[in-house]
Amino acid sequence: MDDFDRAASRLKKEQQKRADADKARKAEERRKAEEARQKLEQIEEAARLRRLEEKEREDQLQKQREEEEMLTGGVTFRETYRAVSMKDGSDRVRLPASALHALEFKGAMDHKGGAMYFELTTREGARTHCGVLEFTAEDGTIALPLKVATCLAAITEADETLEGGFNTRVTARYVRLEKARRVGLQ
Repeated sequence: MDDFDRAASRLKKEQQKRADADKARKAEERRKAEEARQKLEQIEEAARLRRLEEKEREDQLQKQREEEEMLTGGVTFRETYRAVSMKDGSDRVRLPASALHALEFKGAMDHKGGAMYFELTTREGARTHCGVLEFTAEDGTIALPLKVATCLAAITEADETLEGGFNTRVTARYVRLEKARRVGLQ
């Protein structure tokens, strides 16, 4: 009987060992499955965030395009010129003939409303709006009367060159300005 008891005990131990090993294997499989599920959730969340960011960027770009369309009437003209001084008391600039050709090509002349207006900016951040007197400036330059140069506060007498121009670069962008509806005085 001792042999049977030992064999039964051994069998019981082996069965217990197999059951413990099976439990450990199942626990390891559950742990790996949980890790895989968590990784999948992280990947899906990252993809969702990327899609949201991309949608936000697209919406922002669309909004900028719509604002640009409203501001320019669909005419995209932005050129950077070297500023030169102009001995004229007006508040309008002179642009090169190449600007006129580019504006004609892009359909700026098709808009009714007469005068053409430009937003002038400098690298330093100064900004103003003005009309164009004529398209007779030398290529690569924009002739600024004193009033406009003063509005672009970054242009000073210290910037003047020996030839009567400025070292400052001015970016001219075509815009359509609406007529004012009201004026507030302080």
